[in-house]
Amino acid sequence: MGEGFRVVHYVNQFFAGLGGEERAGVGPAVRPGPVGPGRRLRQLLAPEGAIVATAYCGDNYFADQPEQAIAALLAKIRPYRPDLAILGPAFNSGRYGVACGQLGAALTRELGIPAISGMHAENPGVALARADVLIVETAADARTMDAALTRMAALARAAHRGGLPGPAEGGYFPRGLRLNVRVDRTAAERALDLLLHKLRGEPFQTELTPPGRERVAPAPPVRSLAEATVALVTDGGLVARGNPERLAPALAERFTVVDVDGLERLDPATQEVTHRGYDTALVNADPNRLVPLDAARELEREGRVGRLLPRIYTTAGCSAPVANARRIGQEIADQLREQGVEAAIVTST
Repeated sequence: MGEGFRVVHYVNQFFAGLGGEERAGVGPAVRPGPVGPGRRLRQLLAPEGAIVATAYCGDNYFADQPEQAIAALLAKIRPYRPDLAILGPAFNSGRYGVACGQLGAALTRELGIPAISGMHAENPGVALARADVLIVETAADARTMDAALTRMAALARAAHRGGLPGPAEGGYFPRGLRLNVRVDRTAAERALDLLLHKLRGEPFQTELTPPGRERVAPAPPVRSLAEATVALVTDGGLVARGNPERLAPALAERFTVVDVDGLERLDPATQEVTHRGYDTALVNADPNRLVPLDAARELEREGRVGRLLPRIYTTAGCSAPVANARRIGQEIADQLREQGVEAAIVTST
């Protein structure tokens, strides 16, 4: 069999061993052979598959210029003639997941090869790329790395053989594909059987899962912005210097409030950022880059907004479970209503 099918593995700067956020701006590159988690992946793929190269790119570089990053990575990967690409796993890291999804889709489109990744259900990369990339469902963080790599390697072998299991059996997110299969029972018999199971409270598996989309009614328009009380809100992790409220930099379960009464602008001597999902250096140098209190005060002086609330509502949105994010948002909204706030300017990372 020789070296088996040829795999190119993609990782970000952290898993390439270059460093954390301080190296998130590193550009696209490729090294021969496995790197970081690729060493374990090599063991799991053997003897059928081999990692011939590892591609990597900094999370910030990819997020800031995805088209250039993809073009450069494609050019560097193509000479290795891969039969298959494995990306990540990215777990619940948003920038990393989006990069894996975008690059995986490009590799499938441009090179005609299967692309496999691994992500947590709430990673934005899932919605972005699930139609083009086989994405194994993982836990939220890298503590489950070995389990994620094991499932990705199994799916890679199946994809190379041309015998992909279904999403439930293979542990990957459904891609919205409907395939014709021959069965012994008519549609009416199967539908009646599903209905009876449902009425009895017994477990059942539908053949066609309807999409679940949350409907959010738009807020009514502000009657007069020049007379309105406006609040500043952020999920970028703004806190008073020293983080006295001990706001968590990720997986936040609550929000906090930063007092800005009488302040014309945020000051790095008295405010800072705690957030694990982006490079905070530029924001810590000038917190107004995250929450533009300086610009908002100018609008207030010009009479374009009636009044700024003298406190900023803040949390850290990194890897926040949807249930927590929904609850935190509702709690902030309730407090804003009690204070007569008619509009909020919400900034993110």
